[in-house]
Amino acid sequence: MKNQINPKSYILSKYLLTFAMMFFYLVSFWAILKGIGQNKNDLHYIQENYYLLTGLSLFIGIIFISVYTLIRYNLHKKSGYKFNKKEINKIFISIGLMCLMVVISILVITFPSYTSKTVLMSLAIVTTIIKIIIGFVVSIFETMVRTQEQAIVNKTWFNNDDLKSRNQPKDSGENTSELFKNSSNPFMED
Repeated sequence: MKNQINPKSYILSKYLLTFAMMFFYLVSFWAILKGIGQNKNDLHYIQENYYLLTGLSLFIGIIFISVYTLIRYNLHKKSGYKFNKKEINKIFISIGLMCLMVVISILVITFPSYTSKTVLMSLAIVTTIIKIIIGFVVSIFETMVRTQEQAIVNKTWFNNDDLKSRNQPKDSGENTSELFKNSSNPFMED
């Protein structure tokens, strides 16, 4: 491993994936709210700005997925870890499921134009459930792929920390005794 990778980078990249999934869920949530608003003639702001809200949520989700993919690729490249065949399959399945989630989100955006109120509500609820299931599967696959690589990175990171701590001299006892002699304690009586 030429470059040191902080193990927390893997956790932070996982948060990017989680935020991307949240924005994809938000697209279906806006569709549910639009259906509720159409049934009750309420929620005018969401009905008027439906395409803006869903398009923006989809766009932000795609940006987060893209940034996650770039960061994850960069971390993998720096670690020098070689994926086995099962891990490669899980990566491709995850990428395919993420693309499916984008396609479902695009379909959810176009539903209100072609469907009635009741069909919109049922389709929005079904796609929300499907997206949540896809999100769980992608998250589990990502965790299964990441664990071996992160274990190796953790091992090298903490071995280097142990070497650094062994090479540093232990002067802490002398420093604390000097602090007690030189410092004035406001709680001690003179």
